[in-house]
Amino acid sequence: VDKIELGRIVLSEITGERTFTYDIHIPDGLSNLSGIYTATLTIRNRGVTTREVNVTHFDYDNFDTEGRSVEVVTSSLGVTLRGTSETLEAIDEETVFAVADLSGVNDASGTYTVPATVRIGGDPDVGTVQSCQVTVRIIENAETGEETGSEGENAEAGSETEETGNSESSNGSEEGN
Repeated sequence: VDKIELGRIVLSEITGERTFTYDIHIPDGLSNLSGIYTATLTIRNRGVTTREVNVTHFDYDNFDTEGRSVEVVTSSLGVTLRGTSETLEAIDEETVFAVADLSGVNDASGTYTVPATVRIGGDPDVGTVQSCQVTVRIIENAETGEETGSEGENAEAGSETEETGNSESSNGSEEGN
């Protein structure tokens, strides 16, 4: 046996100091000759702290806009950044963007909650503590009135995409209206 996996740790979620204790499970057919059945791991992130920012700038990736348009419905997103205090203090909130990943809804229309990545201008050595999601509305251009169609078609399509506000639905699932 080369290794025994005790568990997984998400380092981006750890600030300050944190201690983990794991049971050591010996694979079948082997014996524990040491008599040690638990392992303790302490992680110290010195100099790492967090800062709350309010993201108000949004964009999207992985979308073919031909014949359709995208509107980001989410207007504000609270995000916790993680890094050194000096780096975090130097960040201007106007340079923080949430970029929606539309790859899971590229061929769809309607309102969706999708994963987003936080990007910071100047690309400082900073990460986010939590995963982020934003709500977007994908509209066929005929629905926005950019192409000619009968009023009945536009009115009907408009009712299908009526805004209901942000929701906490799972990634890529269509929200009902």
